[in-house]
Amino acid sequence: MVQEQIQEALVDLAAEEAQGEGGGLKVLKDVTSELEGMVPKGEGQMNLISSAGTLDVWNRHSGRHSHILTDQLRFQLRKRFPRNHPMAGQRVYSLKPVDVAVAPKLKCWLHPDHPKREWLNKIGLVGKTCLAASIPTEYAIRVHMRRRHPTAYDLILDEERKEEKRKDNELRQKELEALQKIAGPKRETYECPHCDRFFDTPQGLKLHITKEHKDAIN
Repeated sequence: MVQEQIQEALVDLAAEEAQGEGGGLKVLKDVTSELEGMVPKGEGQMNLISSAGTLDVWNRHSGRHSHILTDQLRFQLRKRFPRNHPMAGQRVYSLKPVDVAVAPKLKCWLHPDHPKREWLNKIGLVGKTCLAASIPTEYAIRVHMRRRHPTAYDLILDEERKEEKRKDNELRQKELEALQKIAGPKRETYECPHCDRFFDTPQGLKLHITKEHKDAIN
């Protein structure tokens, strides 16, 4: 009975997805082949059943094993990894065991031994620590940070953006200096007292301050 439910769910899901992608025999064959690739062949398929009406499934990214009810099969097989995931667009679950490479054990950014630790202390996260040290991927670290340390995560992203902006300004300054050397005598520049921007004329500086730093001059 369970085996029949599995086959029926796979056929219905393949037909449903093929129709949703515009129909056609090729699309149906592609979807069917994909689904069949996630089901063990022969007698091995019987090992999927742990009890009546229950199926074993495996996460295709982590290899993690879990159980679902047979009436959830179509719903679970529809699930796909989100756009920002390393396996974006692919199905999340398989009906057969998945061999995955042994994932590296990475540390939370707030771990005392993380390479970012010294920099984190400088931006105000002294004493803010986390001992998580078995995170499988950089993506998983970001998810961990968003969920467990949202305030620290936002601060880190903000400081990284500022650092990137500072580096961009330094690069533009070097490019300008190189162009000035080529053009001849150095022209006078006017630096903004509120940020790292600089301008060729007093008028440009005044316009910038009025637009970008109006709160500072009021």
